Amino acid sequence: MRCIARRSSPGRRVVALAVSLGALTPTAGHAQSEDDAETLFTRGRALAAEGRCGEALPLFRQSHQRAPAVGTLLNVGVCEEAEDRTASAARAFEEARALASSLGDEARKKYAAERLASLRPQLRRLRVVVRTPTKGLVVRLDGRVLAAPDWGRAIPLDAGEHRIAARAQGHHDYEAKVTLSEPGTTLQLEVPALTSTTAPAPPPAIVIRRERGFGSAPKIAGWAVGGVGLVAVGVGVGLALRADEIVERARPLCPDADNACLPEGVRLRNEAQTNERAGIALLAVGGAALTTGAVLLGLGYASGPDDDDDDRLLDRMAAAPWFDPTGGGGLTVRGSF
Repeated sequence: MRCIARRSSPGRRVVALAVSLGALTPTAGHAQSEDDAETLFTRGRALAAEGRCGEALPLFRQSHQRAPAVGTLLNVGVCEEAEDRTASAARAFEEARALASSLGDEARKKYAAERLASLRPQLRRLRVVVRTPTKGLVVRLDGRVLAAPDWGRAIPLDAGEHRIAARAQGHHDYEAKVTLSEPGTTLQLEVPALTSTTAPAPPPAIVIRRERGFGSAPKIAGWAVGGVGLVAVGVGVGLALRADEIVERARPLCPDADNACLPEGVRLRNEAQTNERAGIALLAVGGAALTTGAVLLGLGYASGPDDDDDDRLLDRMAAAPWFDPTGGGGLTVRGSF
C-alpha cells in the first residue's frame, strides 16, 4: 500500500511509505481544525499501511472535510483504488489534480494526473439511453437525478449493483437494476417509453454490453493494414500508368485496327492488358485494405477513455472502395454526425 504525505510542519514530520510529495501549509486561523485533521489523517495512514483501506477511508474523508489537502485526496484515491472502487478513485485523483493546480503544487499535480491516466482504461461505465422522453420525465441513477445532458453519456461507476428509476406524472414508474463487474467495459441500458397509467406497465430494460479496453492493438493493426493498402494502391496506379504507356508504344504498330497489328504490336497490347488487370486487382485489394485499416483505427480510437461518445463512431460511419471500367477508383466514406 502506498500512502502519500499530507503535510509537514516545523514540529511534526509526516513521511510517506513509498511516495513523498512536498508540503501543504495549514490555513491560518484554523489551528484546532488543522490539528484534528492531522490526527485523523495520521490514524488513517497507519490503517492504510496495514492494508485496512476500508477503515482508513472514513478517516481520510473526515480529515479532508476539516482541512482540505492534496495529500489527503491522494490517499483517498489510493485507498479507493485498492478497494476496486475505480470510479471513486478517479474522482479523488481528479479533485486532487485540480487542487494541486490551484496551489501551484506541480509534483502532486503530475502524480494525480498519472494515477488518473492509469485508471481510465479500467473504468466501468453505464450509459442510460432515453430514446423517447416523456414530458416531465425524471431519471435517477442510484437515487440522484440524472440530468438530461447526461442521458446517453457513458458515466464511470464503481463495481456493483446500480439502480435506475424513471418517473413522469400520469405514467407508470420504471425501475431497473444493472450490475457492473468486469473492468474496462460499458453497459448500455435503454429506458423504454413510459406508458400511461391507463395502459400496461413498460417492458424490461434492454441492456447491451459493450466491450472496452482494446488498448493499442486496433490502432497498430489499423496503421499496418492501411499501410499495406497504400502500397497496393500505389503499385496498382503504377501498373495502370505503365499499361497506358505500352498502349501508346503499340499504337504505331497497329495502324488499321485491333485486328491489324504487327506481331510486336500484338505482344505490346497483350502486355498492356496484363498490366491493366494486375493494376485493377491491386487497386481493389488496396482499397479493401484501406477500408479495413480505417475501421480498425476507428475502433482503436473509439475505445479511448477520454471521450465517452467516441465509441459510437463506427455506428455512424461506413466506407467502401469503388472502381470503374476505365481503371479509375477511390474510397467513399459516408456517415451521420
